[in-house]
Amino acid sequence: MQQTTTYKLNLIEADDVFSPEPLSENARKVDAALSSTASALSAETAARKSADTAGTAAWQKAVADEAAARQKAVTAEATARQKAVAGETAARKSAVSAEAAARQKAVSDEATARQKAIAAETAARQSAINAEATARKNAVAALERHKFACGTYTGNGTSQTIQLSFTPKAVVIPIANTNGALTGVCLWDKPLNSIKIVTGGFTVSNVGSSLAHSYEYANNSGVRYAYLAFA
Repeated sequence: MQQTTTYKLNLIEADDVFSPEPLSENARKVDAALSSTASALSAETAARKSADTAGTAAWQKAVADEAAARQKAVTAEATARQKAVAGETAARKSAVSAEAAARQKAVSDEATARQKAIAAETAARQSAINAEATARKNAVAALERHKFACGTYTGNGTSQTIQLSFTPKAVVIPIANTNGALTGVCLWDKPLNSIKIVTGGFTVSNVGSSLAHSYEYANNSGVRYAYLAFA
């Protein structure tokens, strides 16, 4: 009995006596072949499923790793930006503080300078006031050392005393009459016939016509006389 080349199945020839055994053997061979094929297909399916599972797991891991890497990069970038913002904020705050301190110092320095200038000006003014007061005091003292008085009196024809607030050292009286005009100058130690210095003033009188310079009448009745008295 002949067989097929590939699977070695029994071939029934025309002159062969019919027997079920060759057909059963062929069935067993086909069954074995199909079983082997099924096992191979099952193994292949299992291998492919395992490969697909491994590929899916690898892909999922790759996706997860990529997502984790991206999240890490995003977190790092956010941290870096936050740090940069914090650094910039700190720098701006420091700059603002430095500027405020500089302005405060400038204001304080200006206030100090103004106070010094005001103090110097006040001191200068006070010094000038003191100097002026001293000068006035000295002038008053000088005037007080050299007292003088001026005024007028009306002659009474006899004798009278002109009271002053001090005792003069010299008295000057312009005199005019029919004999001419002169200025009577009486000194403390050199009295005139008609003018004499006394304590607290001076006296004026008329003199007799027999005396020299009798025209020095400094007290003619009704005549108004002017005088200057010096201490």
